[in-house]
Amino acid sequence: MKWYYWLIVVICSLFSMFFSAADMVFSTVDKDRLAREKGKKEKRAQLALKIVEDYDLPISAILLGNNIVNVFASSIVTLIGLSLEADNISNGTIIVTVAFTIFLIIFCEFLPKAFAKKFSYSLAIHFAAPVTVVKYTFFIFVWPIAKALK
Repeated sequence: MKWYYWLIVVICSLFSMFFSAADMVFSTVDKDRLAREKGKKEKRAQLALKIVEDYDLPISAILLGNNIVNVFASSIVTLIGLSLEADNISNGTIIVTVAFTIFLIIFCEFLPKAFAKKFSYSLAIHFAAPVTVVKYTFFIFVWPIAKALK
């Protein structure tokens, strides 16, 4: 088993936490508070408000990013499971996959969303720039979907 498999899983898990939190942040943040801060010329609040006002494209990019990192991490975890128990492939893979699924649901979905809902305004300010980068990175893939949904 290669050490960098674990590193990839950790990095993917961190990205998954970010995407899950960003999903909750921009769906629950107080638009009026962002608008007040925008009036004070707060650049990050302006960017966050822009994301909230045109939510279809950013949420599509966030969900695509989350799915990509979750599928990639699950694939790497499967490789880890295969390398752990070469004699009995199915047991090692099943155990690692179930354990990772539980980890993913609790630590990469539930907890980031709960944290994000509680601190939605401050996280919206901090997440605005990264979410904008994600939005433009996945633009070619999510724009047709976002437009079709309108």
